[in-house]
This record gives sequence, structure tokens and C-alpha cells, in this order.
Amino acid sequence: MVSLRALAPSLTRITIAGAIGAALHIGQGNCDLIDEKAVEFSRAALAQTDIEGEVIACEGPKDHAPAFIHREKVGTGHGPKVEFVVDPIDGTTAASKGRKDAISALACAPAGCLQVLPDDGYYFKVATS
Repeated sequence: MVSLRALAPSLTRITIAGAIGAALHIGQGNCDLIDEKAVEFSRAALAQTDIEGEVIACEGPKDHAPAFIHREKVGTGHGPKVEFVVDPIDGTTAASKGRKDAISALACAPAGCLQVLPDDGYYFKVATS
């Protein structure tokens, strides 16, 4: 079983990258641009991460917004096998209007530990320490 504790700094960089990508366009009124840049920046951070990863779920397709591809392979291909549920920017509308309450979020687990839900399903958002 993979120890995710060693990946914590990399996972933090991925969420920070998504937040920065979105932050560059706060208040401009363009939700798609915010989603696009958050995904682009997150994807770039993931590409530099030493993992053999797969995005098993993301929220974009449900909203017809820019998003990771279902079952998208991420990481360098070297390192632990992990899977992600990722929402590079949750609160796109608020961010596009210059309001607070947006967040970059991801869940990461060893491969095979997360369950793929139907495309119309939501993952519950849970914060743990």
C-alpha cells in the first residue's frame, strides 16, 4: 500500500497550481476561462509529479466545463500508482464574479481504493486532517 504522506507536498502543489490558474482571472466574468486555466495549471503540476496516476472523476463534464478527461493518465509514470478525484476550482461562478468561497480540491488514494460513480453523481466533499 502506498504511503500518501510522502506525496503531501506534491498534492499541495497541485491544488495551489489550480488555485493560481483560477486566481489570474477572478472577477472577469468568464467561468469557462477560470475552469480552463485551473485545469491547465493543475495538469502541469501533475505532469511533474513522480506518480503513475489516473483521474477517475472530475466535475467539469457534468457542467460542460473544461475539465480533466475521465480516466486521464497523469504524472511522470514513475512512482506509486494512485488515483484522483479532482476539482481544480470549485466555486467557478463566485470566482468569475470576484466573490470569495472558491476552492481547489482533490482526493488521492492508492490505485483501486476510490470508487467511480456514475457521471451524474456527486462526490461528497469531505475535509480530513
